[in-house]
Amino acid sequence: MSISARWRIASLLFLAGILNYLDRMAISIASPAIKADLHLNAVQMGYVFSSFFAGYALLNLVGGMAADRFGPNRVLSISLLAWSAFCGLTAAAGGLWSLLVTRTLFGAAEGPFGSTSAKVLNLWFPKRELLNAVAFVGSGTPLGAVAAGPILGLLLTWCGWQWSLVVVACLGLCFTIAWTTFTRALVPLPLAEPATAGSPVNASARETADDVSRKTLLSYAGSPVIIANALAYFAYTYVLSLYLSWLPTFFVAKHHLDLRAAALGSSAPWILGFVGVWAGALLAGRIFRSTGRLLYSRTIVQAGGLLACAVGTALVGEVPSAWGAVGVASVALFALYLGGATFWAVVQDVVPGRIVGSVSGYTHLVANIGGILSPILTGAIVQRTDSFNAAWLLAAAVSAIAAVAVLGASRSRQAASAGLRPASR
Repeated sequence: MSISARWRIASLLFLAGILNYLDRMAISIASPAIKADLHLNAVQMGYVFSSFFAGYALLNLVGGMAADRFGPNRVLSISLLAWSAFCGLTAAAGGLWSLLVTRTLFGAAEGPFGSTSAKVLNLWFPKRELLNAVAFVGSGTPLGAVAAGPILGLLLTWCGWQWSLVVVACLGLCFTIAWTTFTRALVPLPLAEPATAGSPVNASARETADDVSRKTLLSYAGSPVIIANALAYFAYTYVLSLYLSWLPTFFVAKHHLDLRAAALGSSAPWILGFVGVWAGALLAGRIFRSTGRLLYSRTIVQAGGLLACAVGTALVGEVPSAWGAVGVASVALFALYLGGATFWAVVQDVVPGRIVGSVSGYTHLVANIGGILSPILTGAIVQRTDSFNAAWLLAAAVSAIAAVAVLGASRSRQAASAGLRPASR
């Protein structure tokens, strides 16, 4: 498989990541208008934001298992089509319950994206390129959040929140056609077939040892390496979902920005998130080359990013000016995204290709329990205190505790990895 063909596939996944977060951020940026139009309070909006992650978490695992069973291209095509459709259908919501249903279905439709992308990368990229490939694809998601601000800000001004969601959904439908067309040409063979000159490089290369090939999803789900990685990812997602769901409303409520200014202010911090993904991948690679300790290089970047993010997140609610808050949030998201690629890379490091979709989905499922909890708790805090300060402090505490726990678990992760590591490619 040529290098250019591999990176063309990764480029399509990069664009899909942009679309994924553009669609996901649409309702967050429109939330002040939705809240006023449908007469919802902060607690109810918390449930709306959380409903996305409930559907999303369930299909993280199911989507990963489906990618292992049926091939990631087919699964991702269905996912793209479904999430675009449900994004558009959200515009038809007339109250809390219809909004909860459409948002849950939208989250479920987006759920397979992460684990399915991991499966695609595992099939097509050699081990030496995997971390950079994961970082490249993962860096598309913060760019989607960056794009969401100006795009949705303009659409909300011109046509209101309902038509804004319809326009974004149409972009998704167009990309679905492009993805299906291009991947059909690039991947003509069934993914279950052994690797040949024209098929994925990793289709069977990771299953050369009998003890590895017999391991199941449950074997890996119970390992210290995967558990520690998933719990660190839980904290990451708890903090991330706070920024994704509530940042626009925070700017409207505390700093009294209008919808367009709040949309722009909410999108700016994700620029540094994009930089953070690449900085973290490069830093982890450098630490590995210096120490020769693969999981240590992932762990130290995860822990450092979570700890620095905790400091920044604690200060977001304390800054007196709106643009000062944008600056602090930018630094916090840069730090958070330092570990963004490493959570997926750990799974690629220790899991055979046969079940990398399933184990990635399991890890993502655990992580997105944080995504379910964060919007609900934030909504309850805001409703009770009429302030976001305690919500930012709680997220900072979750991040700091996870950083300390990750460092404490690093020895057991390094020791356990020896029993999990499949044959190298």
